[in-house]
Amino acid sequence: MRNLFKSEYLNNIFQKKVWILENIYMIRIMQLYYCGYKKAFISHAFFDGVIQNTRFHIFLNSVNKLNDKVLYHSQVHGVKHVLNVTFLSYLIACNENLDENDMNILLEIALYHDIGRIDDREDSAHGYRGAEKMLMHISDDKIDMLIPAIIHAHSLLDEEADQIFNQYNLEKSQYNKYLKLLSIIKDADALDRFRLRPDSLNPRYFRIDYSEKLISLACVLSKVEWYEYKN
Repeated sequence: MRNLFKSEYLNNIFQKKVWILENIYMIRIMQLYYCGYKKAFISHAFFDGVIQNTRFHIFLNSVNKLNDKVLYHSQVHGVKHVLNVTFLSYLIACNENLDENDMNILLEIALYHDIGRIDDREDSAHGYRGAEKMLMHISDDKIDMLIPAIIHAHSLLDEEADQIFNQYNLEKSQYNKYLKLLSIIKDADALDRFRLRPDSLNPRYFRIDYSEKLISLACVLSKVEWYEYKN
């Protein structure tokens, strides 16, 4: 297994030939399982816009600071999944017009949302374990506490979010903003389910409308070659 740096992952995303509009794999999967969404194909022009976005440096800075040694390493929930979820979170956040502070918080959550995993099975408690790990490394103020709170909540039902926010003593007047960040993470996490099997994504559960437009992107992201880091 060879090492592949994060910068190479990004190069694969923005330069790989899979982004041509006529991509056979993408069209076949979309027609078989997601015919209602096949109009939203991704092209090179889309990525030109991503790179030219004035907020793209926020995404790059976040990815460059990733400490991959604390991640859970596997072919299912490893580095590639983390980077895919972070990239998809960034795209949704741009569409939702998050400011720079909220964007930084969101991307930090995306990078470390699965650090509580101990295996690749369905596990609603991995968010709690991830939050406990984050609490070992951050200061006790309301902005920082939002990070473990959302990591905790991302593996639970939507209905449990307010209870989790209260548990971390977050500002009640800001719950709507917290829910937006949580919704972005959950949608981005769901979009990367193509890594499991082609029909594993259920768009009915999206919380944000724009997420539907990223289905074809998520489909081919699952085909970008990646080799897991060596510890």
